[in-house]
Amino acid sequence: MRKIYITLIWCTLLFTKMIAQTYTMANGTVNTCSGTFYDAGGSGSNYSNNSSITETFCSTSGNCIRAAFSSFSTQNGVDYLYIYDGPTVDYPEIGAYSGGTSPGTITSTNGCLTFYFTSNGSTTGSGWTATISCTSCPSPSSYADCGSPLPICAASNFSISANGAGNISDLGECTVSNPCTNPASANGGCLMTDEINATWILLKIQASGTLEFSFGALGTQAGYYDWALWLYSAGACSNIALNTLAPLRCNYNGVTTGGTGIATVANRPSGGDASNYEPALNVTAGQQYLICFSNFSGVTATVPMAFYGTATLDCSILPVELLDFGAICNNGNVSLFWSTASETNNEGFTIERSVDGINFISIGIINGQGNSSIMHTYQFVDHEIINVIRYYRLKQTDTDGGVAYHKVIYVDCNESPKVEIFPALFEDHLSFAFPGEENIQAMIKIYSTTGQLVFDKLIDSNKGVITENLSSLTSGVYIIKALIGDKCILKKVIKN
Repeated sequence: MRKIYITLIWCTLLFTKMIAQTYTMANGTVNTCSGTFYDAGGSGSNYSNNSSITETFCSTSGNCIRAAFSSFSTQNGVDYLYIYDGPTVDYPEIGAYSGGTSPGTITSTNGCLTFYFTSNGSTTGSGWTATISCTSCPSPSSYADCGSPLPICAASNFSISANGAGNISDLGECTVSNPCTNPASANGGCLMTDEINATWILLKIQASGTLEFSFGALGTQAGYYDWALWLYSAGACSNIALNTLAPLRCNYNGVTTGGTGIATVANRPSGGDASNYEPALNVTAGQQYLICFSNFSGVTATVPMAFYGTATLDCSILPVELLDFGAICNNGNVSLFWSTASETNNEGFTIERSVDGINFISIGIINGQGNSSIMHTYQFVDHEIINVIRYYRLKQTDTDGGVAYHKVIYVDCNESPKVEIFPALFEDHLSFAFPGEENIQAMIKIYSTTGQLVFDKLIDSNKGVITENLSSLTSGVYIIKALIGDKCILKKVIKN
């Protein structure tokens, strides 16, 4: 089943100042922004054999949690500390650490870090010491999902940061779509730690030839720039998520210098190491290719992308910049909503539905704005009641007949009540979509990243979609807390 990861967490005791203290690993959740985190043995003893412990630390300030390890020692290759970017082990894995390889400094992208430790029945170690703190969350990337890639058609730069894995977990590890064995060379495999801090890129071939490119060449590489490339088609993102589409090229960087990419030896940039470059790819006019660029090191940098092959690229791709796409159940119906930052020659959207995430049918059409440089929000209601998980995707059609597919999401009407908040990048108005259940009220609180309460309102959630005018807020990042009964949901949004 395809899972959608949204920057939402269930929470309690939010925005509460706590006194710094020590935490010896134990099952449960800790809400704090300061303290020292030890293994289960504490500061002066080894951890125990046969351990299996899961502990989560969540920020109390609306920011992101950070763990800085000053010491680390476990039985090498046997006793492991797994760290996950979120409130449970179902969230993306940041890494698995054993022996004397310290995690260093780990920062969450959504307010929580989860630690899972396991040991066998023989030798133990001294464990670890880590300082827990909170820090500002990184701004989310607009191109962190397969369904909304960055179109590139010439030598250009793009920015990277520790933006996390996006709203959708598009990739697994060591699968058909993300193999551990390189498909084209003797170099390392593909994205061995999923799609950490991902930027998805789309290329369209204008004239046939060899496709050759580099990321971060000529001294500009700032960390490990792992990547994978697939042939794009309408169902590519779904097939990647379902682990049925193999990459044509990929690289798990051997070094952090000289850039990485696809290039012949003759075209390889000066200083480029063979372990970072893959063989040239023969391409045909009209083909499109997806690239997942993984900022493994979590650096903040500008990445230049350069091209060297004989093929040329077409700039007439993705005329619509999609900001978000979400859905929520409403009395058996499904309300879908999405927003665009800009549109070029956009004739409209076709909404498609599937019960298996693979085979889609058209259920409606919404006209586009043609050409527009401002944000627009769209809504559509699927009135057919289906008591199974439903998948949805958007097919966007150009005025010249060109077609592009954006995002695949799923909704389960049997899940507990929740709230969808959109768009993630807004100008003056923000909307809240609730399930159509009676006698449910939601308390909406909006905080700045410094913890200042800037909006506080009780809303009757049985009214469906409610839009609030927030034009008085200044531009920046905000944390929304939605309380529904004993449930609490957090989401990060950005105001233009």
